[in-house]
Amino acid sequence: LVSSQKEKLKQMATETSNIEEQIDQTRRLIKQREDFEKTHETLREALDKREDGMAYGDRYFWFVNMLNKFKSNYQVDIPQISPATVGPVGVFPEFPYEAATFKVSGTAHFYEFGKFLKDFENAFPYIRVQNLDIDPSGGAASGSEKISFRMDVVTLVKPANS
Repeated sequence: LVSSQKEKLKQMATETSNIEEQIDQTRRLIKQREDFEKTHETLREALDKREDGMAYGDRYFWFVNMLNKFKSNYQVDIPQISPATVGPVGVFPEFPYEAATFKVSGTAHFYEFGKFLKDFENAFPYIRVQNLDIDPSGGAASGSEKISFRMDVVTLVKPANS
């Protein structure tokens, strides 16, 4: 009788230990979930902040306004901006962003255009310049450093559901 009770007590101690271990594991999982939710919220806020710099809504209107505000600090004349062609970025499969490409042309002095281009690419990390074509403007005989330029400006487009 005593040995069966000792065996039963031993079995109950083992079960109690297993249940306590499960409770500890559940507490750890609850803590991990809370940490995950905090991390997820922090990353969501960071993504939303980054997406604020991307094109949205009427892309042409957005781009013209953004470019006019930026170029006001430079002696760069940009009279021609074509409406965007929008397509997939093509970097990763199922990439959530599209790319809008604007054809831009204008004139500037060589040095001023270089400053403008450097600052433009550094100020907007989601925009890149492609197919840059620079030609002398005003004739070589005049000794002017004035140039005409044409370039494609590609920007990421913020998804409509963001």
